Formats: sequence, C-alpha cells, structure tokens
Amino acid sequence: MLHVQIDRVNSDAERSEIEAFFTSHIHDVNRFPLMARAIDPLKGFPSYILTVRDAVGLIGALHAGAAAEQIWAYVSHGLPASEVSQGIRDHAMIYSLAVREDCRRKGVARTLVKELLTQLQGFKRLYGVTEPESPRFTGRAASACFRLAQRFS
Repeated sequence: MLHVQIDRVNSDAERSEIEAFFTSHIHDVNRFPLMARAIDPLKGFPSYILTVRDAVGLIGALHAGAAAEQIWAYVSHGLPASEVSQGIRDHAMIYSLAVREDCRRKGVARTLVKELLTQLQGFKRLYGVTEPESPRFTGRAASACFRLAQRFS
C-alpha cells in the first residue's frame, strides 16, 4: 500500500499550479478547468482539490465536487439557494485526476480517490468522465475506483 501525504488545497496560487498540472497531463478539450475562486462557477458549493507531492513537485492531483450540470439545472429553474444546496448532495463528480508519468501504476490515483471518499460526507453518488484515449483509466484504475465507490454508497 502506498503511504503518502495528501493535502486538501484551495488558494488561487495552488489552483493555478494544479490547473497547469492537469493541463499538461490531461489532453481533453472538454475537461472542466479548475478556476480562480472569484470566477469559479462552483464557488460556494462543496469542492475538493487534493494533492500529493514529492521533492520534485506534484505527483498527483484530483479535483472533485458538486456536479456543475446539476447546479446549473437547479439554478436555471429558479430554485432557492437552500434547495440547490440540498439537491446537489445527490452527486459528486471527479472533474480531473492526473498522476505524473514517472509515478503512475503505484497507487497514487487510487489513494487520492480513497481520500476523496472519506471526505465526501453526505454525497450519495460519485462519478467521472474520461477522455476516449484513456484506456488505462477506463480499465484498471476505473474498476478500482468503482470498487471503492461501491463501499462509499
């Protein structure tokens, strides 16, 4: 089992560094970007930004939170903020998950997802979307995440 220190971060400087990490490791133009807090459409809703570092820098990072599509649907229908906050507890989404190439296949992604699951109090479901060119994730890592998520639900 991999033993690493996982940090939950949220400053704009950290968000910028992590977004650059995601951009360099995830090649999907449809990926939901991690934004500065002032312009983040998820501002005010549960958000999880988890990182693992070594002496070189970021080893891996994960961005998850309330499902943006669900938030936008509630808001567009004019629901009060209290009902939106209650309704979004149904689903959490992994927006980005990346591991530095020299650290892959060592359990980093699994460890990040496992930590996320411990922090997702009150959410009922966790899901994510991968780019079509992610056969490794959709195979081995996705099944590991699915097994962890089954214990979560």
